[in-house]
Amino acid sequence: PDGSEAKALTDEPLIHHGLPQWSGDGRFILYQHYDTANPAAQPGIWLLEIDTGHIREIATAGFQPAWLP
Repeated sequence: PDGSEAKALTDEPLIHHGLPQWSGDGRFILYQHYDTANPAAQPGIWLLEIDTGHIREIATAGFQPAWLP
């Protein structure tokens, strides 16, 4: 909580990562992922699992992800 053990969750300079959306239990982050180096690319929705660092695309084309209640 104090930021002393902060670490980057993404390290891709040519990818635009949209605003993160934390899951209610704090285990996952949803975000929009867009490849700025590819003009034909569509933004996708990606899921990051905090404990493992595992990242996967869950929607090939999507905007502004949000968790449903």
